[in-house]
Amino acid sequence: METITTKKLKEVIKKKDHVLLNVLPEEYYKALTLPASKNICIYETSFIKQAQELVPDKETKLVVFGMDKKHSAGGKAGAVLDSLGYTHVHVYKEGVEGWKKAGGKTVGTKKLPRNTLKKKSLKVIPTESYLEWEASNILNKHVGKVSIASGTLTKDPKNILKGEITVDMKSITNEDIADKTIRGYLLDHLSSTDFFEVKNYPTAKMQILSVKKISDLASSLNYQVKALVTIKAITLPFTFKAYGHVDSGKLVTQGNFVLDRSKWDVQYGSSRFFEALGKHLVHDEIRFRFKVVAG
Repeated sequence: METITTKKLKEVIKKKDHVLLNVLPEEYYKALTLPASKNICIYETSFIKQAQELVPDKETKLVVFGMDKKHSAGGKAGAVLDSLGYTHVHVYKEGVEGWKKAGGKTVGTKKLPRNTLKKKSLKVIPTESYLEWEASNILNKHVGKVSIASGTLTKDPKNILKGEITVDMKSITNEDIADKTIRGYLLDHLSSTDFFEVKNYPTAKMQILSVKKISDLASSLNYQVKALVTIKAITLPFTFKAYGHVDSGKLVTQGNFVLDRSKWDVQYGSSRFFEALGKHLVHDEIRFRFKVVAG
């Protein structure tokens, strides 16, 4: 595997004796790429299979490239092709952006995928969002889901996201108990006065006070969320970190957090309220994993 300069690449394109491979996702390839280039995405699990089908002759001269010099898509793809036995692999590290800046001709729609939010107000999409829970006692654990009913996120004049998310407590499900009768007992118990008193408090809410960006890397915990959480009419402050990125104009946030249920007067089996529980001890912490999509 070798690298290739912009000057040399211009000569190669004129000769038309190399296959140019854009290894970015299809939407980026369609938006902006080098003339006569082909596309297989290095981020697809089927990259190797697609490469072998697209270029069956391993003696073919190849030029692979990604977006720019900063990122390594081209280098990664080149290394994979080299390991497969392709003998003439050249990596153009400058990528599409470097080629464009050097005055090279490009083709495509010029409409790159949107990575910013243009709307000032976003509505949560319940069908694309979820909230999973996990609770445990000293003997075992239980897992399930609860539906996100609705929500809005709004940018204030300082461009800070605020809003509210409502959870339908009547929708609590369990996913680890196979027996319908036993599962029904658990769900009835969770809905009773021992736990969440769903009849009197059918919803729980998270009022989002601010969403602050703490990192430019979307693959890390890049946002800090400050909120007020209301369960059983008790409202307490809560702060957690989340993953956030924009996809096709929608804000997608994901992550997990832990709530101490005893702080919201969910007392059953808690050693904060009862003595000598023995095997009936239930841990105070409830773990949540979430995905919220708003657009």
